[in-house]
Amino acid sequence: MTGPSQDALQSLEYGPAPEDPTPVLRWLEDRGRFPLFVANRWVEPRSGRWFEARNPATGELLAHVAGGGAEDVDRAVRAAQDALPAWSRTPDPVRAQSLYALAGEVHKHRRFLAVLQTFETGRLVRGSRDVDVPLAAWHFSHHAGWARLRSREFPGYEPVGVVGQILPESLPLLTLAWELAPALAAGCTVVLKPSPQAPLTALAFCELVLAAGLPPGVVNVVPGDESTEEALVQHPGLDKITFTGSPDAGRRIRRLTAGSGKHLSLEVGGACSFLVFEDADLDAVVEGVVDSLGLTQLHARPSLRLLVQESVEDHLVEKLRARAERLRVGDPLDQAVDLAAVAPVRLEHIVQLCTTFRSPTEAVALANTRDTAAASVWTENVSLAVDVACRIQAGTVWVNCTHVFDPAGGLGGYRHGGFGLDGSEESMREYLKPASRPQPLPWRQTGSSAPESLGPRQQGGGIPEGGQRDVHAAVQAARAALPGWAGSSGHVRAQVLYSWAENLQARQEEFAARLARMTGDHRLAELEVRRAAERVVTYAAWADKLHGGVRPAAHPGVLVLALREPTGVVGIACPDEFPLLALVSLVAPALAAGNTVVAAPSPRYPRAATDLRQVLDAAEVPSGVVNLLTGDRDALAVGLAQHEDVDAVWYFGTENGAAAVERESAGDLKETWTCTQPWDWLDPRWAEGREFLRRATRVKTVWIPHGE
Repeated sequence: MTGPSQDALQSLEYGPAPEDPTPVLRWLEDRGRFPLFVANRWVEPRSGRWFEARNPATGELLAHVAGGGAEDVDRAVRAAQDALPAWSRTPDPVRAQSLYALAGEVHKHRRFLAVLQTFETGRLVRGSRDVDVPLAAWHFSHHAGWARLRSREFPGYEPVGVVGQILPESLPLLTLAWELAPALAAGCTVVLKPSPQAPLTALAFCELVLAAGLPPGVVNVVPGDESTEEALVQHPGLDKITFTGSPDAGRRIRRLTAGSGKHLSLEVGGACSFLVFEDADLDAVVEGVVDSLGLTQLHARPSLRLLVQESVEDHLVEKLRARAERLRVGDPLDQAVDLAAVAPVRLEHIVQLCTTFRSPTEAVALANTRDTAAASVWTENVSLAVDVACRIQAGTVWVNCTHVFDPAGGLGGYRHGGFGLDGSEESMREYLKPASRPQPLPWRQTGSSAPESLGPRQQGGGIPEGGQRDVHAAVQAARAALPGWAGSSGHVRAQVLYSWAENLQARQEEFAARLARMTGDHRLAELEVRRAAERVVTYAAWADKLHGGVRPAAHPGVLVLALREPTGVVGIACPDEFPLLALVSLVAPALAAGNTVVAAPSPRYPRAATDLRQVLDAAEVPSGVVNLLTGDRDALAVGLAQHEDVDAVWYFGTENGAAAVERESAGDLKETWTCTQPWDWLDPRWAEGREFLRRATRVKTVWIPHGE
C-alpha cells in the first residue's frame, strides 16, 4: 500500500488497551493482609512483623504482608520435614497428578495471575499474560511427566530432601515455577521465601496449592527480608538451597552454607550480549532489543550489551534511534505500551555503548566476558550462527530471537553467573541425589613405614611441597592447554586415555609394589592398580559419547539443542584412602569430558602421584592437561578455590577442608563438589559413571527458530 492511505496508517496513534484490574483489586481488598502459609494453613507470624507491598508503578499500597522471623522459618521447615517421608514415597503417578492439577490451576487463573504480577513488579501485562503465566503452567505439566517417570528414568537416585527456595523480585511467578516444579516432581518438600518486593504472587499461588489438593507441608511460604533469608539459609533442617538474585547476595549465601553439607544452586544473572552480523535482519534485531529492555528494565545491573559488525553499525543505530522515538512508555497494565514507566528507558544508552567487531572471532572474544550469562546471535547464515553459538561461553544462546524460554530447555547459572539448571532433565537432577552408598571396605595403613615426608620444596629424590605460586603456575598451564584439549574430538581424547591405561597396565607390578610398601597390603594394592587401569578404560569408552541432544520444545518452529560442554579448568583434591585409584577415578572423567586438571593427590601418599606422572608422559597426554601438585592438600585446595581461572573444585577430604573450599569459592561463585565421607573406590557402581561425568560437564542451551 502506498500514497495517502499508507501515510494515514503511519500517523495513527495507538489507543489505550488496559487490562481489567478489578478481580485483583477486589481480592486484595477482601484479604487485606497476608499471613504466612505453613502446612496448608494461614498462620500469624510469631515475629510480629509486617511489611507493606506496594505497586512500583504508582506507589499505591497493595497489602500488608507478614515478615517471618527465625521462629517462623523453623515452623515452616519442621512442617516440610514432617511432610517429606510421605511425599517422597508417594507413588510417581500420584505425585504427577498433583503437578498436573497445579498446571490446571495456573491456567484457570491466568488473567488474575498476570495482572497481580504486573501490579507488584511493573512487568508489562503483555509479558505476564502471554509469556510468564503460560510458561509457568507448562513447567508444572512438563515436570508432571518427569514425576511419573522419576523411578524409571533416575534409578539409584532419591529426593535430596527439604529445599529452601529464595525467589527474586522480577518474574516471581515464572521463577517460582522454574524452581518449585522440579523439586515437587523429584519428591522434595519446599519452603519458599519470596522477595519482599514481590510477595503477593507467591502467596496467591498458595491458594492454588490448596485447590490442587497437595498434602500439608509440601509447599510452605514465608515472606520476609534479609534476616528471614539468613534464618532460612542457616537452618540445619534444610538439605538444599536454591537462590536467584544479586551476585552479592549469592556470595553471602555461599559463605553462610559453607561446611553445612547443604546442596546449593545459585543463579545471579549477568549480561546478555547481542551479536549482530552484517547479513542480519536489522528490523528484527531492533524489536529484539526492545523486547529485551521490556524484560530487563527493572534489573539494577546493566544486562544488555550490543555487539555489531562494523559494516552495519550506522544502519542499525539509525533504526534503533528511529524506534526509540516511537517507543510507547506508560502504564504496565496497558497492552499497547512497549515499556513500563517504572524504570528509565535505556535504549539510547545502549546505542551509545554499542561496540563494533570485524570478524566472528572478534565478536566471540568480545562476548566471552566473565559476566556473560546469555547471548543472542543474529545472522541469516545458519552455519555461522551455529559456529558462533558453540564458541560463546554462556549457558543460553538464542539464534535470531531472544529470551525464548521453554520447560524443555535448561536455564541457569554459568561461570560467574552461578551454577545449577532449571528446565528439562537437568532440573530433575538438581533435586535428586545418589541413594545411600554401601559402607566401603575398610582401608587403612598397615605397613610399618611412616608416611612419606614432604619437606619444604624438596628436590631430587624428595617430594616437593607446592605453594600458592605453584598453584598459579599450574592453573596458567591448565588454562593454556584447555582450548586444544577441549577442542579435540572425543575420539582423540579416548585414544589418549586408552594409551594411559595401557601404560599403567604395563607397570602394574611396579605400582602394586609401591602401594604395598605404603599400606602393607599387597593383595589390596594389586586390586587397586588393576581397578585404576580399568577405570581409565571406562572413561576412554565414554569420551566420544558425551553428546547432548535435541529437546522437544513446546514452542512450534523452535529447535532446542542441549550441548554438553566441559566445565573448564577443574581443581581436584584427593583423599588418602586408595591414593592411586581415587586420583585416577577423579582425574579420568574430567579428562574424558574435555577438561584440564590441577590435582592435589593424597598428602599422606604423594608418591602414587609422582609415579603416575611418568605414565601420563608416556601416554603423551598433552602438556598442561594434567598438573599434579603435592603438598598440603587443604592449602592447595583453598588456593584453587580462590583462583579466578579455576572453574570448579572437587574436594575429597576433611570437614574443615570442605568448609574452607566452599567458603573461598564464593569470590567468583565457582561450583564445588565436596565429600567428607569414605567412598568405596573399588566399587564401579559408586566410584565411576554418569554422576562423575555430570559433574565434569555443563549444558548449554541453543535456541534456533526454523520455518518460513
